[in-house]
Amino acid sequence: MTKKRKLLVLLGAALLLAFCAVSAVVLYYVESPGRVKALVEQSISRATGTECSIRELSYSLNPLSLHARGIELIDHAQWFYLEIPELVTELSLQGPFTRRSLVVDRLILKDFSLNTCDSPRLGEIMDQPASTGFFTRVVRGLVGLLLFQDIRIDAAEVSGGHVNSELGDLLLNLSGIGVRLNEEESVHVACYGRLRSRSEQVFMTMPNIELLVDRAISIRRPEIRGSLNSEDMTFSTPLGHLESLSGEVKAVYDRDSRVLTLTSVRLDTENLTLKSRDGSASPPLKMHFKAEGFLDLFSGIARAQPFHLKLNDLMEATGTVQADTVETLEVNLNSLAMEMNLRTLWPLLPDLFELNPSLFSLAGVAQ
Repeated sequence: MTKKRKLLVLLGAALLLAFCAVSAVVLYYVESPGRVKALVEQSISRATGTECSIRELSYSLNPLSLHARGIELIDHAQWFYLEIPELVTELSLQGPFTRRSLVVDRLILKDFSLNTCDSPRLGEIMDQPASTGFFTRVVRGLVGLLLFQDIRIDAAEVSGGHVNSELGDLLLNLSGIGVRLNEEESVHVACYGRLRSRSEQVFMTMPNIELLVDRAISIRRPEIRGSLNSEDMTFSTPLGHLESLSGEVKAVYDRDSRVLTLTSVRLDTENLTLKSRDGSASPPLKMHFKAEGFLDLFSGIARAQPFHLKLNDLMEATGTVQADTVETLEVNLNSLAMEMNLRTLWPLLPDLFELNPSLFSLAGVAQ
């Protein structure tokens, strides 16, 4: 027997032994429902770093389905609490061998709630970027070849979800979270949002938040593409007030590096008012902002490069801005180029900043 044939025989024997072992494990857990529940709880706990508990769990292998009640994920150190009253899902494998898809034929998730409080720096939460070495790529390739190469959602009923999060001085509330599938092969997530500071000096409402993400998530490719849209937003601070604000963000998220690449960011409003110290407001201004950049969830760094800001015919600016939260929030503004219409801007300065200059001096290079 040649060496090549011996190698093939040994490989075949190893695969057969692995198949028998897996079959024995599956049969053992099929005959022991209580152990399946404990295994699922332990697996979720290890994967998420939380304490997972499930009150009731039932499942079927033909058709492949799962029904769980009373799901709770708790992390006391991070003040994280996720509650799912009931989860129903039905799955199937579709497509030819080596190109199969794991299809979610039915998903029911209602009235779930998520509460977080005073989360630390993003890098600490994300721990470390996922490994992208040779072994990881091999495992992904084998999963895609032998099991399924992507996960696709064909039917979903998600409604009544809400999220409450405390981010330092800011309080974020998302309510009425619902999911539906549109004709563009995307998952559509909609909700109402509100952001405010504990001192009530910062307040933002987002009545129409819409998130679109790909319906199919690839096992081999780590990228997830999506877009975020919102209309009729309001934003208020001691410095000014924004009404009828609309925004759109298009992004690509890399699960390995945990970097969110912002391919397009846009904000527009025709009703921006600036407040002076005595409380009076400026005439309404039009604002247009667009940028590209990225958000590194591991290192806590965000950058807009380049950005473009325009306020009526008062001011137009371009440049690069970077925010770093490694220790404390640090914002750097670079390569700034600005054009100002002093004839229009000058009459606003006394009202906005209580200035009454008798002499004005400007040094430097201006165009």
